[in-house]
Amino acid sequence: MKTRTFGTALLMLLLATCEVVYFGAITTGCEKHSDSGDEQTSSQVSADALPAQDSAPVATSQESNAQQPQSASTIRYSGIRNVDLWTIGPFDVNGDSKTDFRLSMETASEGYFLTEPGNMAVGPLSAESPIGSQSPASGWFSDKQLMASWLITASIPPEMGTAGGAWAGVNNGYMGLVFLIDGSVHYGWARISIPATGDNMGTLHDWAYETRAGVGIKAGQTE
Repeated sequence: MKTRTFGTALLMLLLATCEVVYFGAITTGCEKHSDSGDEQTSSQVSADALPAQDSAPVATSQESNAQQPQSASTIRYSGIRNVDLWTIGPFDVNGDSKTDFRLSMETASEGYFLTEPGNMAVGPLSAESPIGSQSPASGWFSDKQLMASWLITASIPPEMGTAGGAWAGVNNGYMGLVFLIDGSVHYGWARISIPATGDNMGTLHDWAYETRAGVGIKAGQTE
């Protein structure tokens, strides 16, 4: 009886072992799945610890443009100069040692803005007036413009006063410029004041021009 009981117990143990082995055999895929699941879990945790490539932020075109360095301005600006208008004489806008315009007192009481051959000018213009293909259709001159004429007032003490001319009494007006650089047309401006009265007979404050041929500029634009 004891032997049978032992044998029965042994048989049951063997059967149990076989079941485990058998279960393990038929569930190898499950065990692998379980192992794989463990690996996947481990892999997922690692992936979570790193920035997900699929979720990486993608810059929009606007953001991309914002991150791009802005191109340098194509407008060359003189900076504030405040030069006595009638001491200038030859006016070289772009600094290539070639005279583009002239400012001249042709008589003791008349001041002119003169253009060199192939160049033109127009003014006075207000700030932000377009100079280029959208410029005013009229008012351009290609020879000279009487900016102002002066006379001595009868006041005591006598003082100089403007008697006429397109720029008489103009404060911070703009002369639109069209001139040639190596045969190509360029646009620019010069800011000028000619008081109606006083000893100051005129000031060239500053100027600028567009370095790209054929591209317009606005009066007062510096960048």
